[in-house]
Formats: sequence, C-alpha cells, structure tokens
Amino acid sequence: MEHLDDEQVRLSKTRRKRAMEELQALGEALAALPADRLKKVDLPEELREAIGMAQRMSRQDEARRRQMQYIGRLMRNVEIEPVRAALADARGDSAAETARLHRLERLRNELLDDE
Repeated sequence: MEHLDDEQVRLSKTRRKRAMEELQALGEALAALPADRLKKVDLPEELREAIGMAQRMSRQDEARRRQMQYIGRLMRNVEIEPVRAALADARGDSAAETARLHRLERLRNELLDDE
C-alpha cells in the first residue's frame, strides 16, 4: 500500500472541496431558476424536492446554507453535464426573451413616434 505525503493528501482534499463547491454553485443556479424552467431540467425527484425547499426559503440564513450543502451532496449522484447544458439553455432562453422584449419596446416606441 502506498503512503501519501501530506501535500498529496492536501491536494486531494482541496480538489474534493472545490468539486463540492462547484456542485453547490450549480445547485444555487438551479434554485434561482423560475419554476417553469426548472421543470424542463431532468433531475431526480429527491433533488427536485430539495431545490424546491431551498426556493421557498426566503432568508439567506444558516438553514438555507445547510440546504444548499445538502443539494450539493445530492448532486454527487447526478450526471452533471446534462444539468449544466439544461441550465445553459434556460439562461439562453432568458437572454433571448429579454432581447425579444427590447425589440418589441423599440417597435412600440417607433410606432408612437410616427403618430
């Protein structure tokens, strides 16, 4: 059995911690999605319920922080790339929707100016 020196163990722990923080950040992004967009993301039911609970938490307190840690733990068992892709699509839809609304506002202003 190989013995790892302290530096190798520290790197391994750091990598694990960074990966967990990334999963939590992804969970935060999912919790920030509106309910209709979240429904489009393929998630296990337990994770979906945990995200729903986090969305209902109005205060940014210790309970929400623990809930986000729990979501991060649940996300360890989920295929992450499809979730990232679905999240990117949801954000892209939002950007496209905003651009569409801006175009409509410009057209409305042009119509009002013509009168």
